[in-house]
Amino acid sequence: MTDYPEKTLTDAAHSVARAVLGSVPIVGAAATELFNYVIAEPVSERREEWLKELEARLRALEAEFGEPFIDKLSDDPSFTTVVLNATQIAIRNHEQEKLDALANAVTNAALGRAPNDLERAILLWLIDQLTPAHLAILSVMRDPKETRAWPSGLATSVLAGSSKLSLLPFPTSHSARNW
Repeated sequence: MTDYPEKTLTDAAHSVARAVLGSVPIVGAAATELFNYVIAEPVSERREEWLKELEARLRALEAEFGEPFIDKLSDDPSFTTVVLNATQIAIRNHEQEKLDALANAVTNAALGRAPNDLERAILLWLIDQLTPAHLAILSVMRDPKETRAWPSGLATSVLAGSSKLSLLPFPTSHSARNW
């Protein structure tokens, strides 16, 4: 797998300098460079971080099982589809709970534990559509003794419009209540 280069302050300065120079003949060139710096650079960084996470997980699996199956995965069209779909979703998200769920889906696909293609597509769609609060509730439904940290504010209320609605007494961070 490829090592991804780190972005530096020099990269930022280079982008700003190109924007300044590009503004002399036509204003549109500066707008393009500013867009690249403000939007494209953070998106690129997200993609790189996501791919680094996947690479680390796959290398850990290789080390754990003592066999080089990363090469085998590159020939698996179903695995490639999972990675591409999960990557598209990951780039659009900043919420760690969703990123973890996506990485787990890719890991399970690598291990051959993933369901069939239809169920994989549905799972990825659900991860994309659900909020971290939904994912936490599903975790508790699977295992009522789940004690991982909940998204902030879930333990007592959710914001609905301008008013707060009370929820059942869900577990709070670092503790779990008996239901």
